[in-house]
Amino acid sequence: MKPSPNSCRKAHRQLLALVILGLHAGMRVQAAEDSNNAAPSTPNFEDYATIEAYSDGVPVYSLGNIAYIYGVSPDLYPGAVMQEGNTNPKIKIKPKKSWEIKRNLFVASMAQPGVRTMWNDNQPLLPIHLIDGDPDTAWCSYGSQVPDAHPEWIRVDLPRETEIESVVLVSSQRFALGNRRTVIYSTEKYDEGVLTDWMGFHRWAGRALPNELTIQVSRDAWHWDTVYENKGFSGNESGSTVIKFEPRLAKQILITGNNFKRYLDKYVGYAFSLGEVEVRNREGKNLALVSRGAGVTASSTSYLMSQDRFTHDLLYGPVQYDLGVKWTAFSADEGMQTWQYVEREKGKLEVDPAFDKLVTEMNRNGLRVILDIDAKANPIYKGRKLDWKQARIREISNSYYDAPGWAWQTEEIWKAYLRYVGFIAGHFKGRVAMYGLGADWPYREDAFKTVARIIKKIDPDVKFKGPDIRRWTATSGLPADTLDLASLMPDARMDAGAALDGLPKFFADAKQKTKELRGLGYEGVFSNGFLTWALYPPGPLPAGLPAWGSTRDENGFVDLRYTGDSEMVRAKTLAQSLVGTAGLGALSIFFNPYLNACSIGQSLFRSPVASQTITPLQPDPAYYVFRTLSTAFDNWSDAEFPVKFNGEKQFQTFTFRRGDNELMVAAWIPSVVNDGIVDAKCDVTLSGVRANEAWVIDVFNGTEQKLVLNREGSDTVLKDMRIKDYPTLIRLLRTAAAYGGPRRREGPGLRRYSERTSSTHRRLEG
Repeated sequence: MKPSPNSCRKAHRQLLALVILGLHAGMRVQAAEDSNNAAPSTPNFEDYATIEAYSDGVPVYSLGNIAYIYGVSPDLYPGAVMQEGNTNPKIKIKPKKSWEIKRNLFVASMAQPGVRTMWNDNQPLLPIHLIDGDPDTAWCSYGSQVPDAHPEWIRVDLPRETEIESVVLVSSQRFALGNRRTVIYSTEKYDEGVLTDWMGFHRWAGRALPNELTIQVSRDAWHWDTVYENKGFSGNESGSTVIKFEPRLAKQILITGNNFKRYLDKYVGYAFSLGEVEVRNREGKNLALVSRGAGVTASSTSYLMSQDRFTHDLLYGPVQYDLGVKWTAFSADEGMQTWQYVEREKGKLEVDPAFDKLVTEMNRNGLRVILDIDAKANPIYKGRKLDWKQARIREISNSYYDAPGWAWQTEEIWKAYLRYVGFIAGHFKGRVAMYGLGADWPYREDAFKTVARIIKKIDPDVKFKGPDIRRWTATSGLPADTLDLASLMPDARMDAGAALDGLPKFFADAKQKTKELRGLGYEGVFSNGFLTWALYPPGPLPAGLPAWGSTRDENGFVDLRYTGDSEMVRAKTLAQSLVGTAGLGALSIFFNPYLNACSIGQSLFRSPVASQTITPLQPDPAYYVFRTLSTAFDNWSDAEFPVKFNGEKQFQTFTFRRGDNELMVAAWIPSVVNDGIVDAKCDVTLSGVRANEAWVIDVFNGTEQKLVLNREGSDTVLKDMRIKDYPTLIRLLRTAAAYGGPRRREGPGLRRYSERTSSTHRRLEG
């Protein structure tokens, strides 16, 4: 039975007193723990990273040998000229860590579920499932966006040399509740008791065989004999495929597949996936069992969207600290704060201790926390995942692939959900600056208000980032302190994966929409969330290949494919998006700064070989550009003032201010970009501004260069500037001597906006 808004309000009144009373003791315990676990007064990046190399005298930092990060920005465009005839040296910018930055508007929304302890670590696709004797478990390779990028292999080691005569590939038919015949892409449609498969992974999980197959055997793991090879392999994906050969002695068996035919989902792509591998002797007995002493190794493993906890432990916090963001968002897409992770037994609510410690650490290290609260139901209230230790290896505990429905669908679930909301608000009081209410919520104003009231009663100072607010109006009464610009303008550009020629329209529309909502009475902050896409393997887009495509398999399922952009194009897209959003005075939320769990290039790191357990991640250009921008925008606010460009092209421009004496102009050519540089020569004039000094920041090389400036009357002119197709940042300093004291000789544009330059920061900081 679906409860009415009145019943929801009644449930809220009945529960609220109990929720609040039950939290105070836990809050006192948490406060004591926080006090006892106080961090050193000055954080140090070398608490997280070791120096493993030097290049040009600059250290290369290692995060557990999973990622290697250069200490400054590399020269991505060596020789780039920012002002013609300028012989001043170009000085590398030393990136600031999060704790060194006073404030900026950049947010990292990290891949989820984040750091976690071992029993909260979902690992349903590990190679060990190939020899556990259970065809209802499965293994899946890392995957790729093309079918023949590289081979994938499985190696079985027997405890002793034995005569064998066949290998059997067992396709799982019941992994994660069995195979789906329908893919549901809607976030509002759920079939009771049936898996809702958003990504389509369950069509082929555990039963995706290659088009090419080779089997080799060895007695010493050195000399290998090929016993089977087929370039046109067609196995039985509805059961077992028996491959027989002449009996022979073997201790190691190597199964290699290539040219994969199954596209498992947009994050995995083409992959090799099995339920079980059997190695049979003459009597037909399976020797490839861990219970008989066998071992298994695989070329790679897919962690889907969850990633492995070891990667998170090493990268989650340090990557954000190194990027220099001041905000961190724990997404409701599988974050460890979501209901299914907090209440795994009915009535027992507890936060994963590793996640709890991370939230405290991020506060200590200078980040402000946005914690998303999702509204998806908890599977235990639908009779599923009652034994979590089994569910974590037999199912995909991830609502991207296994969506359980909404918390308001029955009165029992709704009451339990509100208890969970109150628990979270009390547990994290003082450590969360803002709650995001729902990553994929449908529009439910009554639910939003109920959840917000419970949280505000417990934590009056916290702020809210609204759910899907495309229908927001000033009269709706939604208590959102942050509205998402992209969802307010669905016809404009939604994320940085879209074409760059959509950005000018987006920025213009966003400015207009901001004015409209201010006029309606909205006094909160705006945000803009985006991500990027790239080819795998990374490289320029092949000529004639469309950015978007689709394929249909033999069962009628349609998969949409996004080919993506090259690394340099993505970095330019990112730079334009970050700078433009900051110019709007909005939070810039970038999703998935690192992602080694799957092959799609959404992150700021490249994974050049699909074996994430062996090959470290490597920052791509976008990482270093993001890091430079975080430092360059430390303590700057959007502030409108007139700037004139006298040149051959029109530019996208945004203006900023820091205190009374510093101004900054960001400009770029708003056109479709490529891997090279497009630039245009121009003179830049600031009317009514008598600058004493000026510098230009090249965000792709991470350098700052002092500019040659001219004063013409009350104006400052920068001649022969070369504006690029990525943001050029021009910083100007006015001293008191240059203009006779604070604000006495400001032009009308500066006076007009001087009072609102820090408005966004004031709203965010209360």
